[in-house]
Order: sequence, then C-alpha cells, then structure tokens
Amino acid sequence: MNRKGELVQIGTDEDIILRPKSRFIFEFIGVTNFIPLKRVDSEYKLDLGREMVPWSEPVPDNLASGGKSLEMGTRPNDITFDDSSPIRAKVRRAVFLGSEYDYFIELGDKEIRLQQSTLDASLVGVAQEGSEVGLRFLNPHYYEAERREA
Repeated sequence: MNRKGELVQIGTDEDIILRPKSRFIFEFIGVTNFIPLKRVDSEYKLDLGREMVPWSEPVPDNLASGGKSLEMGTRPNDITFDDSSPIRAKVRRAVFLGSEYDYFIELGDKEIRLQQSTLDASLVGVAQEGSEVGLRFLNPHYYEAERREA
C-alpha cells in the first residue's frame, strides 16, 4: 500500500522484490541506490556529478522515448566488482557482517552501498578501504527522476 492507502502491488515476495511495479515499492522494500541517468545525444550516461560515464545497458522504450531525466535503481547485492568496467569508484568503508561484506562506495559525488557474500569474497577477494574498483550493475531498474525541492 502507498501513503494514500491504495494497494499498489500484489504478488509473491519474489515478485515484489525482483519485479517492483513502481519506484515507491522498489524503495520501500530494502536498501536502494539511485544513480541519475542523462541522455546525451542518442545515448544515456551515468551522471556522477564530476563526470559522465557511458551507460551501455538498454533503457526501457517507454522511459527512453520521453526525454525525461531518469534514475537507475539498484540494490546493494545487485552490484559486483569488475576490474574491466569503465565505471570506477572508491571503497570508503568495508564492514564484515558475518555472511556478507557491506561496502560504502564513493561513486562520483554519490555514496552507494554494495554487498558481497563471504563466499564471493573468498573467491575473488575482499575490496580494501581506499582502493579504486570497477563496478558492474546487475538487474537495474529505471524510474523517472524525482523532483528535488531546493
């Protein structure tokens, strides 16, 4: 239900978490990261404040054709480290939580969260605080950018 008491999505836990029907549901269920996307000529770029990085993933046609500002939403466990990625970031803090590592990552002028299972960390290593890393986003969700009041 939304703030007005209207039912906005019915489904299994898996449906609601993996296939949210709106930004409200995506944000309501779990930790989220939002990164602005700007259309430059015919392609989208991640707007990281200090720089723009090409975004190669397809944006849904119903949003891409509107010409509006968009945001890419992602959950912390849908981001992986990828040294070959052009999307570069800095590890600010790494916290061991037993079954996972919780990272606070500086991506341009934003701080995002990334979670890595201890199994994955044992296979590829733990990212060290202060190190530069490449990021890959899995299962991104796209929404019209929210208007921010000044």
